[in-house]
Amino acid sequence: MLSEGRGIDIDKKEATEYMKKAANKDNIYAMHLHGLMLYNGDWVTQNKKETDFYFKKAGMTGNLDSLFLYDRMLTQEGGIEMNM
Repeated sequence: MLSEGRGIDIDKKEATEYMKKAANKDNIYAMHLHGLMLYNGDWVTQNKKETDFYFKKAGMTGNLDSLFLYDRMLTQEGGIEMNM
């Protein structure tokens, strides 16, 4: 609702906070959406490492769209930077 403004004003910051909270509580749909936000830089700073985390986690728990995007990041976009 916060992201679409249904019945209330759009609040991007609060919407992203709730999306991340839901993703961190293992909501598969929220993991995918938060990953997309991070991947595209929608409402948040683009972050490929975090995108990797959320796409992989959502993909491994059954979200095929996330699994596809995770695979694409690994194979077509030169992979994901390693934390050293």
